Amino acid sequence: VLSLCGGIGTAAWCMDRVAKLFALEHRVEVLEVEWDPTARAMARRLGGACLQHLCPHDLWEWTKDEAQGKRWVAALGQVDWVICGFSCQDVSTACGRGRGLRGDKSSVYFAARLVLRWVCELCREVDFTFECTVFHKKHPRDWEFVAHDLGCQPTLLDAAVIAPVRRQRAFWSSFCILPMLPRRTQPGRCLGPGRRPLYKFRNKLPTIVASGSRSWNQRQ
Repeated sequence: VLSLCGGIGTAAWCMDRVAKLFALEHRVEVLEVEWDPTARAMARRLGGACLQHLCPHDLWEWTKDEAQGKRWVAALGQVDWVICGFSCQDVSTACGRGRGLRGDKSSVYFAARLVLRWVCELCREVDFTFECTVFHKKHPRDWEFVAHDLGCQPTLLDAAVIAPVRRQRAFWSSFCILPMLPRRTQPGRCLGPGRRPLYKFRNKLPTIVASGSRSWNQRQ
């Protein structure tokens, strides 16, 4: 599995759990490209033995020189699945001045897409899954472009179906993504001691963010 913009190694964590749960005979290997050193440090804790961080860590470096980039991709060997959760900052409704896929953060989609193209040239049977926030209302042209560029319509999934927190995301994938089986959850159980959800969040909490004390719902 080639994980682009891999974050804190969730893909490796999940693949490791799946391999153990189903006692897979084949070894699962997750090759991850992630530029943030703190995220990589967390990934090393979560990913286990199946995770390997690739260099260079910056995805743009992979595409800066096409010949070099293709050599790096060829050196990976057989790739069965390419996944990418490209940055959502510039397309998210939470960013009022976001410039869509032209923004400094979300434009990394184009680097990931180019790497996917090179992998497809070498591994004909490779699958892919790209993920991002749902931005069809804020940036409809970019939304349509991604679907056209990847050749598939996105599947929309909301974490609230199985978790106590709302978090809707879009998944563009080369294969059919099945709906999640609903699971009853209680928001209060994921909060710290002495805390309880506000009345309007008694059923589902809003998305929990990592911005610390700067966020309106994280102060004290």
